Amino acid sequence: MDFQPIGTVRNNVKVPSTLRNWGKVESDLVLDERYSEALDGIEDYSHVQVLFWIDRTQPQPMKGHVQRCEELPVVGVFAGRGPGHPNPIGLTTVTIIRRERNVLRVRGLDSPRR
Repeated sequence: MDFQPIGTVRNNVKVPSTLRNWGKVESDLVLDERYSEALDGIEDYSHVQVLFWIDRTQPQPMKGHVQRCEELPVVGVFAGRGPGHPNPIGLTTVTIIRRERNVLRVRGLDSPRR
């Protein structure tokens, strides 16, 4: 499989973490300018799904506490939404705040990229 990135993410999160309040974080999805017109009409929607490559994690055990929180149950990696999957592909649904040309401002992206 050959994946080519079409953009990057920018936000104020400086250190990758398992934040519990990702729902409040606003991020800019900055698409390559050649994809600007592919965003036409997206303002008419409330949400967008984002597929991303989880490139800043360390290998994880196959089981662990949900969100590394000791109070939560131990589950297998496929039962949680953590970054430790064998293939580091992430999928999340985010709220669209606004669009400016090739930049989509969203809320709730659970990726600590800048």
